[in-house]
Amino acid sequence: MRRDAQKKGLGSLVSKHGMLAARSRLGPSQFWFVTPVGLFRDGELPEWAGLIEVELAKPRGFWAGVKVEERVRAPRLHNRRFEEGQIERMRRSFYFRYINGLIKASEKERRGQ
Repeated sequence: MRRDAQKKGLGSLVSKHGMLAARSRLGPSQFWFVTPVGLFRDGELPEWAGLIEVELAKPRGFWAGVKVEERVRAPRLHNRRFEEGQIERMRRSFYFRYINGLIKASEKERRGQ
């Protein structure tokens, strides 16, 4: 992942990082790397990316928590907004993935796994 990030947008628009570096309106308006704590060193993060670090928090009883911290705010790459049809397709996709996940979890619980 570190090598991937060090490209710093030198690729063409065909690559994801090339699109981000060029601030293409075809890509997201903001982009974050989400990594374990300490994966990126100072100066390694591309200028077009933010950084969110995740670590397991100290266990409290049976459950271990997760600590999530935004270390570097992602810059705004462009101001293009989604069209309503795109938003509706994303909602539908998320809804069905969520429902399918619930069904699978329920089936697993019923089988005692």
